[in-house]
Amino acid sequence: MPGCGRHATVPDAFPVRRERESASPLRAAKTHINRAMAELHARDRAQLVVLAYESGLVAPG
Repeated sequence: MPGCGRHATVPDAFPVRRERESASPLRAAKTHINRAMAELHARDRAQLVVLAYESGLVAPG
């Protein structure tokens, strides 16, 4: 069978995906922050920081 060898050629559908993934860390961070704000009913990122300190998730210093 043609193409069934050890190194079969497969159309590379991943370059676009890799390009998107390399450009998306900022988008991922924004998504995580927005979800945390929604879940904790925080008005803004500053309130998330306050909640992190109050809960002991972050220690001063």
